[in-house]
Amino acid sequence: MKVIYTALIILLHAGLLKADNGNLSTHAVKTDIAPVIDGRIEEDVWQKAQPITDFKQREPIEGADATERTEARILYDDKNMYFAMKMWDSDPSQIMSTILQREGQINQDDFIMVALDTYHDKRNSYIFQLNSFGTQGDALVSEQGDPDWNWEGIYYSEGRVTADGWEVEFSVPFTTLRFTESDTMEMGIAFFRSIRRKNEDVLWPHIPLNFRGGIYQPSEYATLTGLKNIKQGNNLQIKPYGLAGMQKQPSAPEAKTTLTKAGLDVKYGVTSNLTLDLTLNTDFAQVEADNVQINLGRFNLFFPEKREFFLERAGIFNFGDTQRLTPFFSRRIGIENDILAGARMTGQVGPATVGFLNIQTQSNDDVKGSNYTVARVTSQVLPRTTLGGIATNVQSVNGVYNRVACADAAVRFWENALASVWFGNVWSSEKLQSTAAGQMYVNLSSDLIRAEAAYSNVGKNFDPGIGFVERADINSYYTEFGIAPRFKGNGFVRQVSTVAGTVYIENQSHEKQSHYMWANTNIRFESGDGMDGGVSYNFEHLTEDFEIRRGAIIPAGDYPFTKANLWIGSNQGRMISAWIDGSAGGFYNGKRQSMGVGTTIKFSENLIVSANLNQNFIDLPVTNGKFTTRIGTGRLTYYFSRNLSIASLLQYDNVSENLRANIRLNWMHTPGSNLFLVFNTSYIMDDDGLSLRERNLTNRTGVVKLTYLFGV
Repeated sequence: MKVIYTALIILLHAGLLKADNGNLSTHAVKTDIAPVIDGRIEEDVWQKAQPITDFKQREPIEGADATERTEARILYDDKNMYFAMKMWDSDPSQIMSTILQREGQINQDDFIMVALDTYHDKRNSYIFQLNSFGTQGDALVSEQGDPDWNWEGIYYSEGRVTADGWEVEFSVPFTTLRFTESDTMEMGIAFFRSIRRKNEDVLWPHIPLNFRGGIYQPSEYATLTGLKNIKQGNNLQIKPYGLAGMQKQPSAPEAKTTLTKAGLDVKYGVTSNLTLDLTLNTDFAQVEADNVQINLGRFNLFFPEKREFFLERAGIFNFGDTQRLTPFFSRRIGIENDILAGARMTGQVGPATVGFLNIQTQSNDDVKGSNYTVARVTSQVLPRTTLGGIATNVQSVNGVYNRVACADAAVRFWENALASVWFGNVWSSEKLQSTAAGQMYVNLSSDLIRAEAAYSNVGKNFDPGIGFVERADINSYYTEFGIAPRFKGNGFVRQVSTVAGTVYIENQSHEKQSHYMWANTNIRFESGDGMDGGVSYNFEHLTEDFEIRRGAIIPAGDYPFTKANLWIGSNQGRMISAWIDGSAGGFYNGKRQSMGVGTTIKFSENLIVSANLNQNFIDLPVTNGKFTTRIGTGRLTYYFSRNLSIASLLQYDNVSENLRANIRLNWMHTPGSNLFLVFNTSYIMDDDGLSLRERNLTNRTGVVKLTYLFGV
């Protein structure tokens, strides 16, 4: 505890070191005549708005004038904010436009982004991203962290390519945003443009490369003034759904099951700063299947969350290392049994960002229903310094419980430096000991230098009921240092990054468990292509026998081994892109060779096809120790329009010998409302290879799901 207390004092002191962000500002103009959102910036009303033109390069030449002119304008009325951007281009035929449907980030096309820090707290922001079709991508930034591209707000957009470039218009209803209502208010704002064929990024205001977050770093935004007497108005959205379908699992025809279900989602603006989400009889039938993974290690695999209810505003609940050690991991809710109802409250209370979540699951024949509660708060106590905490509780109907309480602090100083610390404890009905965990982390990286260090302590029985713990009973020491010089103006190589690092892991009794060391070099070419290669040393101490596959047991003992790896990939913005990687080296007194290859072909803006193959060739000096693992994946997406698409995902792995297919048709019939047709099937491959006979069937499900959004 003394170490943690000392770290907190140091963080609070460091928080007084604040970067000078300047006083750059722009002005929003109120209009009584709303512009028509048609992608044509020709109306006289746009001439009222102050043009923003001084865009500067972030890549490839930091601070240089943009090679192509960009202009942005902002209007507002009582209900909406309006944005217009015109992107001049010396060769409009080379503008990359391939993405038609809203689904995640639009990073392979020419695109623009507008960032709004609506609370002007320099910590959180909305990101609106569009390409020349007007296709929407959108994200939320919480506590200057990574953007969450799973958020989908309601707004309206159109774009088009012109004889001298491309232009886009969009309107954002005030009901989509959260902000503190006042007679006169200010927001943070930033604009970004990517010119893909040149791999050129330009921004207003200019955010230097040492601020590695770029447009995702709200502390560096300019100020938007001129907003007066804006209100959110009535913000009640009601979204019912109905579902019907059929499921068949292996056995006889009588195994067919008719699926019918109905439910409801409600979103209500309790105040201008707080939003309440309610869900009843929640369904996730339209969610894409997980990517298949094969575990060749001793510890848990991480599968990302894909369900809409848990993805929205997920950044508010982030705590710790979300893929290795965190007290809250939503994938542990509602996987084994259905969700009966839930509520979520998120928003701002003074300087604090708050989130509260409560979910009740149903009981079934195998698993008792449980209640899940999560409360998260983060508050700015000094400039660029936050304190916070998270508490979780899982309680089943039979009285079994698991409770967690954790506190954290973080400070950003200099241009891009970050230091953070957190600690917490688990209390459960099992009354176990050694249930605490904590971590200290510091990152002093800039564009040229990368320097990171972390210490993690995880008790033997630190097992949060709705958390994710890759590895318990450890003390972990991590350091990494690197240098990444840029080569300006040579026309070939843009940046070379070389890093070296180490992780040393011991158990709570200070006995060595694992040790990893690596050195790696990454080369980014001006063309957008890249390559990455390195060598690594691994040491594993097995305290007990480890069954790596059925019938192949690696005995307890010490195992040092090394390997080398190489990856080469082309610019994903091209019509045809590809990558290949491979590695070779030792593996538990044996050998392991890995190979992967993949390609994506954009036949047009309507049809995109991709395929990947990953293989491991294992040769261990144990019984059944020589084997191969293989995962093949194919994707095909056809976009009929911005609002209608069909996507298919085909996966096969030779461990489960399962061939899986997931096909989804998605029609956004009105903004925020969808019709889904989803078909899932899987077959076990037999000795004769591919066979779609009924006896090989493991699952077949087809559903139709209709949602409709009222009240926007």
